[in-house]
Amino acid sequence: MSEIVPADSNDDDYAISTINIGSVGSQVAVGGVSGWCIGHVCKRVGILAATTLGGGLLALKIASDRGYIKINWGRVNTDLQRAADRLKEATNNQEISSSQAMEEMKTKVCYK
Repeated sequence: MSEIVPADSNDDDYAISTINIGSVGSQVAVGGVSGWCIGHVCKRVGILAATTLGGGLLALKIASDRGYIKINWGRVNTDLQRAADRLKEATNNQEISSSQAMEEMKTKVCYK
């Protein structure tokens, strides 16, 4: 089952067209193997990201407890209250969902 491939076609097009010509079993096998590989890579990347984020948060907590980092909680509360007031003004005191609130916060409060 040889097929003539035009000289200007790239390898990806040829590989996809070859898979489409194959039997149902070979298509299922290729799909299963590629799905497993992508799942394995995503799992590894997710574990790495979670470990990095968790380790960073743990390091910040330890640094804060040991006195290397001082948090000005008064300023944090003031900034949060100011952001809440701006959000309330931006929405004209309307009831909104949390997703709408996040969008309003991004566009009208944080980036002024």
